[in-house]
Amino acid sequence: MGTQVYAASGTYTWTCPDGVTSVTAQAWGGGAGGYYASQIPGGGGFAGGGGEFAQDTCAVTAGRSYQIIVGIGGGPRSAGGNSSFAGNALTVLAHGGSGQNGGRGSTNSVNYPGGVGGGNPHSGTSGYSGGAGGGSSAGPGSAGYAGASTSSN
Repeated sequence: MGTQVYAASGTYTWTCPDGVTSVTAQAWGGGAGGYYASQIPGGGGFAGGGGEFAQDTCAVTAGRSYQIIVGIGGGPRSAGGNSSFAGNALTVLAHGGSGQNGGRGSTNSVNYPGGVGGGNPHSGTSGYSGGAGGGSSAGPGSAGYAGASTSSN
């Protein structure tokens, strides 16, 4: 059986074909949106954290339908959505980034946290408006990388 990819955010239904008794589900949480200078009193912004990665093998039953949720990336000042696949008795759940923090908290057998978003050490200081790099999403082999910080004005 081949690989199926659900890349656009939303809720999907997958029906298990005959002969399939388990699937290896991988999920990436959505990245968080950052704060830009005009959203923080005095200026300066920070970037959003990356989404978590989670993976596990789930038992499934031929002919049964299963729900897949692909979390949306966060807009300005909002968290990224969680992504999941709910098998018969196990759910693969990857958390979205929240604020500057990378997504984390999965209890699946394979999981890596998203990277932390970069910041501006002058955040809230008048005259400083530099942005920062977003945290990267985690992947199947490692945690996400932290975004670069800035001190520009």
